[in-house]
Amino acid sequence: MSATFSTSPELRLRIAESRYPRLFFLALAGLQLANLLLLARAGVAPTAIAGLGLAQLLLFTAIARDYSRRRQRLPGLYWRQGQWWIQREGEGRQFIQPLHWHCLPWCTWLAWREEGGGREALWLFADSAPRDGLRRLRVRLTLQRAV
Repeated sequence: MSATFSTSPELRLRIAESRYPRLFFLALAGLQLANLLLLARAGVAPTAIAGLGLAQLLLFTAIARDYSRRRQRLPGLYWRQGQWWIQREGEGRQFIQPLHWHCLPWCTWLAWREEGGGREALWLFADSAPRDGLRRLRVRLTLQRAV
């Protein structure tokens, strides 16, 4: 065990559903509708507008499903003595290696490599975990970057 981690407290971050992605998807749908209405006012052919609308709807649905699938599979993120792991519903502990992260006051993005070589990413919004837990996560990631 490294001296860097010997006195650091353990991090147990339980992830809950956030309302921010729903607001984002609602705003995206509004922008898509506004875009289609502007195209109609500009005189674009109705078949082109219908095709573009269908393509936007499929993309929007794929993004929403992917986010929902990822969120449902990851209820916990943990760190102790230099080791990171995730706990998925119905599965055991899986060790990970964080690769990239960006921390903002309202959002934290974390990408990691799993033991088997796969890569995943997670968006943690301000309301998706306890405030103190998110603060400790940002501190831990900042300290890890310095090591």
